[in-house]
Amino acid sequence: MADGAGPPPSAPDGDVPAGLRRLGHDTSLDGLRAVAVLLVLAGHIPVLVPSTLGLVPGGFLGVDIFFVLSGFLITTLLLREQADRSKIRFGAFYRRRALRLLPALVVLLAAFVIYVRVTGLDTDIPDETAFATLFYHVNWKLTWDLRVSNELGHMWSLAVEEQFYLVWPAVVALALGVRQRLWVTVTVLVVAIAGVALWRAHLYEDGTGVLALYVRTDTRADGVLVGALAANLWIRGVLPSRGLGIAAWAGVVVIGYLARTADVAEPFLYQGGYTLVALSAAAILLASVERQWFVHRVLRWRVLGIIGMVSYGLYLWHLPIFLVVDRYADDLSRSQRAVVGLSITAAAVALSWFLVERPALRWKDRLEGRSAARRAASSPVDPAVDALVPPPTSAGAG
Repeated sequence: MADGAGPPPSAPDGDVPAGLRRLGHDTSLDGLRAVAVLLVLAGHIPVLVPSTLGLVPGGFLGVDIFFVLSGFLITTLLLREQADRSKIRFGAFYRRRALRLLPALVVLLAAFVIYVRVTGLDTDIPDETAFATLFYHVNWKLTWDLRVSNELGHMWSLAVEEQFYLVWPAVVALALGVRQRLWVTVTVLVVAIAGVALWRAHLYEDGTGVLALYVRTDTRADGVLVGALAANLWIRGVLPSRGLGIAAWAGVVVIGYLARTADVAEPFLYQGGYTLVALSAAAILLASVERQWFVHRVLRWRVLGIIGMVSYGLYLWHLPIFLVVDRYADDLSRSQRAVVGLSITAAAVALSWFLVERPALRWKDRLEGRSAARRAASSPVDPAVDALVPPPTSAGAG
């Protein structure tokens, strides 16, 4: 077993298993988040420089890495909270998610609405898109009527994640928590993952459009579920000590090959390919947090850590800025367009982080600290809050 430890002993129904692991801040996960958002960025660079169109055609697969990361981090957080406090605080969970995601998103949407009005663009579709983005159903709007502004089309992945997390804490609390036997949880998650993959393949064979299959929650939830499965295996310490690095290298090969060759309409992706990508990302993630794999050290490089730290803002801002530059920079050369677009994006991301996201995170931490202090004052048991603070995945991205 990983770290030389066997699985925690089985516990009677209703008891928390002994030896559950605790995940602090792991910089290799920031690095993996950076890889994901850079893939998405590379996939959208052709907006600025059309000649780069064939360089990373599968950059959209960065979204799948984000889904797996999100499922892993959120599920780990929920299971640790349940183990530490004997319950999941739903209000605190959704408050943390709101403070992490909404401030930066609201600022972006406000800037977008102002831009639309200042430039005199038709406001109907942008306003509808902004509303659907704010209330996390833009993926279904894409499916229903296609009336979505290009500048916000990539927000579909945020919607998939947040719709999933409307129900996931309750599922963990009621059925798949730390008191549930591991074999039951694993069986349920494997069946659910296979069910999503088979449902997606069935719809594809039945003629459902690729766009709908790409953005619908019911056809993309397998990535988040794979992350949840990885979280359950990791937190209970049942990963094999051998073979994980090999699986991770295989995952690198799969994702690297598909990033260089895949097309979003490729049948393979809808006939099991997205699930394979998710499993590959999970292998890379688990090998990284186990710290027994060479690439773990690469993912901890400082530059990747910085990009991973601001990945949410980078995901939010890059595509709208790319499209605005494309609209108004016809006289610039390709290299100039790239420099202008990337420079404005970097400035927007820095402002978002320092003026919006980081203050919101500090506020969230203060609220968590006050809550912990109140519990400590009323209980002789130290209810220490786990250090894990999962950033959004997404960039849910893509």
